[in-house]
Amino acid sequence: MKKIFALIWSLSLLVWTSSAQLIPPGFIPPRPAPAIELSDPSATAMQVQKMAIEASVRGLYATVTTTMTFHNPNRRILEGDLVFPLPDGAAVSAYALDINGALVDGVVVKKEKARVAFETETRRRVDPGLVEHIKGNLYRTRIYPLPPQGARTIRLTYTTPLASAPTGDAALLLPMPRETIAELSVAIEVANEAGVTPELGGLGDQRFTQAENFWRVTSVTTNEAPTSDIWVALPKLPPQTIALEKSPDGSIWFAISALAPAAQPTTDKPAKHYHILWDASGSRANADLQQEYNLLAAFPARTTYTLTVFRDAPEPPVEFKTTASLIVALKKLPYDGGTDFAALAAALPPGESPILLFTDGYDTLSGAPIAFAGAKPIAILSQTTADRESLRQACAGNLVDLQTMDIPAARAFIISPPPRVQGLRGTGIAQIQGLGQPVQGRVSLLGKLTAAEASVAIELGADALSESFELRAANAREGNVLATAWAAARVNQLAPHAERFEDELLALGRKYGLVSPATSLIVLESLDQWLRHEIEPPATQPALRDQYLAAMKQRWQSTTDERARHLETLKRLWKDRVAWWKTDFSKPVTHRPSRRGGVGDSSVAELEIESSAISPVHRMRMAPATMTSFELADYVASPAPVVSMGMSEDLGEPPAEPDAMKEDKKSAGPTIAIQAWNPDTPYLKTIQAAATNERYAAYLSVRQEWSQSPAFFLDCADEFLKAQEPELGLRILSNLAELRIEDAALLRVLAWRLQPAGEWDRAIVILRRIVKLRPEEPQSFRDLALALTARGKQNKNAADLTEAMELYLRVALTPWNRHAHSIGLVALEELNALAAWCNRQSWPENAKPKIPDYDKKLRNNLDVDVRIVMAWDADATDIDLHVTEPGGEEAYYGHRNTSRGGLVSDDITDGYGPEEYLIRRAPTGPYTVKTRYYGSRQQTVVGPATVTATVYTDWGRAKQQAQTLTLRLDKPREVVEVGTITFGNPEDAPALPGDFNSLRPGMTEQEVLGSVGQPTQHQQDGAWLYGDDNMGWRIEFDADAKLRRVVEILPGGIENIVVQ
Repeated sequence: MKKIFALIWSLSLLVWTSSAQLIPPGFIPPRPAPAIELSDPSATAMQVQKMAIEASVRGLYATVTTTMTFHNPNRRILEGDLVFPLPDGAAVSAYALDINGALVDGVVVKKEKARVAFETETRRRVDPGLVEHIKGNLYRTRIYPLPPQGARTIRLTYTTPLASAPTGDAALLLPMPRETIAELSVAIEVANEAGVTPELGGLGDQRFTQAENFWRVTSVTTNEAPTSDIWVALPKLPPQTIALEKSPDGSIWFAISALAPAAQPTTDKPAKHYHILWDASGSRANADLQQEYNLLAAFPARTTYTLTVFRDAPEPPVEFKTTASLIVALKKLPYDGGTDFAALAAALPPGESPILLFTDGYDTLSGAPIAFAGAKPIAILSQTTADRESLRQACAGNLVDLQTMDIPAARAFIISPPPRVQGLRGTGIAQIQGLGQPVQGRVSLLGKLTAAEASVAIELGADALSESFELRAANAREGNVLATAWAAARVNQLAPHAERFEDELLALGRKYGLVSPATSLIVLESLDQWLRHEIEPPATQPALRDQYLAAMKQRWQSTTDERARHLETLKRLWKDRVAWWKTDFSKPVTHRPSRRGGVGDSSVAELEIESSAISPVHRMRMAPATMTSFELADYVASPAPVVSMGMSEDLGEPPAEPDAMKEDKKSAGPTIAIQAWNPDTPYLKTIQAAATNERYAAYLSVRQEWSQSPAFFLDCADEFLKAQEPELGLRILSNLAELRIEDAALLRVLAWRLQPAGEWDRAIVILRRIVKLRPEEPQSFRDLALALTARGKQNKNAADLTEAMELYLRVALTPWNRHAHSIGLVALEELNALAAWCNRQSWPENAKPKIPDYDKKLRNNLDVDVRIVMAWDADATDIDLHVTEPGGEEAYYGHRNTSRGGLVSDDITDGYGPEEYLIRRAPTGPYTVKTRYYGSRQQTVVGPATVTATVYTDWGRAKQQAQTLTLRLDKPREVVEVGTITFGNPEDAPALPGDFNSLRPGMTEQEVLGSVGQPTQHQQDGAWLYGDDNMGWRIEFDADAKLRRVVEILPGGIENIVVQ
């Protein structure tokens, strides 16, 4: 069984406090050692078997390559999910994974394409590897499989600027695991460009030795556990440094730095009033915020503050007259919920007071780059994992990083922000990176030298210039560190606006091998895989690459042909669906003896309809051997006459029905009763036991224990929403966006739950993000279309409705890799119903939604009495829809067509859905809706599956109604009742088999009526008949009018005694 683990590993290159005291003690805390977290706590942790580190320093930039061999001591396959933060300004620049004992280099591919290829091959249980950017400084490596009691090797390279001390000195840190490593090798090389001797720590007595123009050190140890991290320091650097490199394409790149003179502050007096924006979202729940409190404590005691606490929404501002009272209030805050900077920015009042923004910079809800109109805040952060570049750009460069700045320096920055680097004066240069940085400590710039020589000077603010730098191409060394560092700086600069600059990010990724918001690095195993995903193998495998290029030339199938074939199949299936819709199912039927099947105890009869123009054959799917299989024979829907019905081309109201097709509808309209989802969990019992005003405190008391469980937040959010506490319910629900940043499965569940709460705007923002994260899945577009439909109808918004119809059409006409025809039919139903609704409404002139132009053969509004649609969040998961009709006939994948016209869509056994049930003319009585979880080959973060079931009555008509239930299925073969739909007077409905099983001898006539309703016939001997003499039930009473026995009547004169 596959287990998923997360390896949280800091690969940051930062200075540690022991580095010759170049940085004050505690200035930057050491990063955590490699640690493996397994979803199964009983599993044995992964082990680092071998580790090799190679670091190369050029100027104030370094490239580090780490090769690690992981040993899996468990007797099961593991899938690796290694998440790591990089230092500010760093980027992954190479990746390799061992395939059949040899390391294969990764190829830069567009991010969505790489992920689709990885997940496709993982489902096929082969050997892909992937590195992708998540957000901010977070990256993720995904590896599959890690063989039981075997090993896999990865090689990861990243380029980063060195950390710089206020004195201008620089250093880097290599964090080391504190476990025994069978073989550890370290090789570090520092170019002798600054004229200083590098210092070394963490390798015992080892020291650098000079060889030509480099300082080098190597070390090999066996079966030892590192006791400290490795650090390299460049002490006593000169005020100015120059590094030049000639990259493989012949370009000359330079890196220059200058120790900026101390700027004279414009004032040394703090403001009398500050507006504090405090991020109290869930991502900061476990953060050590003491440095942030210390910074505030450095301000005068009598300072006035206006505090705005924000999470998924900003709270009303609160005023504090003293610094101490503010800090006390901050320490009492609960950290809970997602983060929405757009909502915060919109709520900020105008004012001239300085604004201090304390946050990690991760916006998990708004889906847009952070932006503040008017006065820009000063951003303050203290966490390792943060989106520094987004904050830097949103706050006009005003970023206080308490991991690289001490409290006095941070206080001075806030009181009097330093000037900015304005430019680089000179000619013969291009593509300069580093402008806009604060003029403090050492400032560094990267660029390209386009002339043989250039004399340049850094513009340190409006009036000051650095000393000149003399750049000569002849002095450049061979190498690619500086070119890659420049590209990494450009990628980081564009990352907050990745969608806008996608093409440039893709070009940079391909040229320099960089992972970015638009690109990933992927490793595949075989020629077949490279061909299947049309990804060219790496240049380091020339033979495989040649085979790939030759095979691609022979490919003939075009996308156009594929779309055409899909359209023709869709037309045929739609024609069959229209024929079903036109069929009169009120004709008499002949029953054959049935065998038990389905999810309940109801009898499912095989039926022969007397005549029909269509004869689809539906063969049942056999259940896995470990599950209870249904023993239902193949069902054949035989002929019945087709009634010709015209459909208006404008998709307006459905046409009138012929009398022969009308049901005897009772005065009572259809009702829907959804079965409430009530998970039995200890944390809900804690909340429910608390007094009303203490419920949120009770939730917080158990939050820490369950903070990594999405199900916890889902259940608790529902609890508060049901209790009419929407603000708290929505806050708790928004934690799903913080658990795993940019996780499509969690975001999908979040969007599903937001919609019943009326949070359409936020749901649609999140669904748009899912479309970007999962563009290969039709469900992503359909989910967005459904939300736009609901909001558009509610507000009569033509733009929403137009977009929804375009999305439905896209879902219908695209030849998706999986279930294209099944979901295409569903999307056509929804498109046509929405188009008909739009045509029924009155619209202002030129404001009507635009109905897309598509084939007239697909334009039919198939209105029905009942439509039930079920979808779920998990891939590789089989969930089935079951509907028991009045009279006990059950519709499901093994019995798709019922005698009264019920229809179940194709069975989807490998994830997401949707599956649906339709009946055009629903006979009077109750319809019981159930869902059955068959099994999953994938363990999602929420659990096996989160299901959403929507029940519609009068679908496609003016009086359409709907109710939605979202529930979680925890156990394989579990059956959960979703709800009941009742048509007409329940007493007039056919009785169900289960009703008669509940009868007991001695019951009164009134009690029998309450259980099974009115009989079809009162017989002369006093017995009550339900059904007819050929099939049904007979209830017999004694002389005292008490129930004596219940007999089931079967065809051929067979009788079974049910109760006696």
